[in-house]
Amino acid sequence: MLYHGMVVMLTSVSFQSFLLAYQIIESHGKIVRKKIDEELKKLDENILLARAVHERFAFAKRVLGIKRKMFAKKRYVEKALMKKT
Repeated sequence: MLYHGMVVMLTSVSFQSFLLAYQIIESHGKIVRKKIDEELKKLDENILLARAVHERFAFAKRVLGIKRKMFAKKRYVEKALMKKT
């Protein structure tokens, strides 16, 4: 059996120790992958929030008429609320 380019003689004791080492390596890899996935998920959430601001601006830029007035009023209320807090 090849393991990292080396030939391993498989007796019952060495095979058990090999399996134990393999399980430890696999469990550590799962933990690391889980942490990386969580970090990427947080990063994706931040990117989506930033993207929402751009999409909102694009909507405000292209909307016309009464919709524009309603959107501006809603936005003004949000800004006033932010200033109070």
